[in-house]
Amino acid sequence: DMSLNSISGKVKTRYALTVNYTNQKIIPTDLALLKKKNQIYFDRNQNSALDIATPIAILHSTDDGQWHYGIAPTSSGWVKDRDIAFGEKKEIENYLSSENFIITTEPKSALLIAGKYHDYLRMGVRLPSILTIDDKIMVLVPSRDKEGRLVMQNATIKSSNTHKGYLPYTPKNILTQAFKFLN
Repeated sequence: DMSLNSISGKVKTRYALTVNYTNQKIIPTDLALLKKKNQIYFDRNQNSALDIATPIAILHSTDDGQWHYGIAPTSSGWVKDRDIAFGEKKEIENYLSSENFIITTEPKSALLIAGKYHDYLRMGVRLPSILTIDDKIMVLVPSRDKEGRLVMQNATIKSSNTHKGYLPYTPKNILTQAFKFLN
């Protein structure tokens, strides 16, 4: 299924953004690779987890198109097709370099689309911000159309879970953010 025989000397890179929190696997399967039977606390096939709006350079796909091998900023591996949306390189670069943006500052923050829970964001996710409405910030998040192409969608997150722009790099902020993981 990995279609390894189809890999030639030259690979055409495609570009994508994750559309939700997704797992990145070493091999393209949901099956867990465990040291011992029923030892479920550590899946050796789990390479990483990627937050929504993570850019990925896609280098290869399985025969059935359900998994794609790609390189993210901090790791590489297989991601499910349904968890990414393909776009043009320039379009993705523009999205990622937005001048008006927020950073999530809580260990987990709920992301709402049309007022309904969509997914959660981990601390440090960077999203373009559009405007503030009462106690929420409207942000732009990647989504996918029926063909898997990148489309942008408005979403909201609690203002108290974000910071406009990057947090200043100070000892106080480092400790404050670290202790949030301890409640």
